This record gives sequence, structure tokens and C-alpha cells, in this order.
Amino acid sequence: MPRESSPGWVFQPLLSLYVPAAHLTGTSLIVYLSALTLGFKAVVTKATFTQTIALVGASGSQTLNIRKGAHTTGTLLAALVVPIADAAIGGVTSQAVTAAVQAEEAYLKDADTLSIEMAASGTSFSAGEGTLTVWGRVRPQAAR
Repeated sequence: MPRESSPGWVFQPLLSLYVPAAHLTGTSLIVYLSALTLGFKAVVTKATFTQTIALVGASGSQTLNIRKGAHTTGTLLAALVVPIADAAIGGVTSQAVTAAVQAEEAYLKDADTLSIEMAASGTSFSAGEGTLTVWGRVRPQAAR
């Protein structure tokens, strides 16, 4: 475990993940990360999806789930609904941590894992891709 230093918490991206067009054009469950250990303490605060190629298709959406623990069974931290209607390149869809999640559940300890999946439902897009970013608060690391 890295040592922590002051000042308090710093808000920053915890990880970014490219979501290719081939994934958005289907409706099957897709597991992007299965039990990734960050190796440091963090509090997940929100998730964003930034479109790099315009989203095209019939009206509808895809849902990206961010979970603490295993995919499909871990604690759901955020369910980011990416609508086809918000088709502008550079457009950002954002979702704060789910209201039902208690502060302790959104807190990742050194050995806790993070999983990301695209739910097996949603509407198949005919085109589009983007970047999923999971944001959080971390403590600055102390110099050794």
C-alpha cells in the first residue's frame, strides 16, 4: 500500500476505457474489466462517456455498469446510460454514483476490485464509439 500525504482528497480520473463501435452495435453482455485491483484507496464519484464518433441508430441507449467487486454480481456503483439521441462528437454523458450506494460502498480499499460491463439489453447502435472514464477522489501519494 502506498503511503498517503496531504492535502486531503484529489479529484481525478481513476481509469479510462475505449469503447469501440463493434461493442455498441450489439446487445449482448460485454465484460470490459473483471475484478481490476487499483492498488490504492479511492472513492468512485462518477462515470462519463465521451463520444469520439457520433452515435447513430434508432432511438434508445446502451447501459455501462461500474461495479465494486465481480461483474454482474458486485455492488453497482453507477449505471451510465448512453443515449443514441446525444449524438454530437465530443458530447459527454455523465452519471454520478448511484444514490442507493452508501459512502462506504463507493470507497475502494487497496485490495478491492472494480469491474465494468455493458448490460445485455439496450438498443443496438449502427455507428459510434467513445471513451468511458471512471472518476474518483484519491489521496496524494507521499514521496519515499
